[in-house]
Amino acid sequence: MVRAPFSIRVAWVTLILVAMTQAAWAQAPQPLEDLMKRMLSAAQANALDEFVAQADPSAKIGMTRQMQDINRELGPRIKQGYVATYWGSLNQEGYEVHVWKLEFRDGKDDYLVTLAAKNQKVAGMWVH
Repeated sequence: MVRAPFSIRVAWVTLILVAMTQAAWAQAPQPLEDLMKRMLSAAQANALDEFVAQADPSAKIGMTRQMQDINRELGPRIKQGYVATYWGSLNQEGYEVHVWKLEFRDGKDDYLVTLAAKNQKVAGMWVH
């Protein structure tokens, strides 16, 4: 077995620790955090009007499918409870894309939630 030199291993460990620390310091603006949670609750309840309440009018049609996918994949798990940890935001093609990690009380697989917004309107929400 070939081992990486000590300095390379230290560099990797340092990089990982810095990335984890950055994620721990990231905090979503409270209105955005509340919006994400309302949208997850709406998807769990299969409440389309609530899910698209803050959506850009041009995005509402596509968001119907997104809500159905979230409901089908995570509905019961959302109802049981989860902890959302904000990981940060990205700028992609003119949209602010926000990312959270969802850890569920059932202890099964975690998910990522991404929420894209532009001009204070939601363009989409996806789970991965």
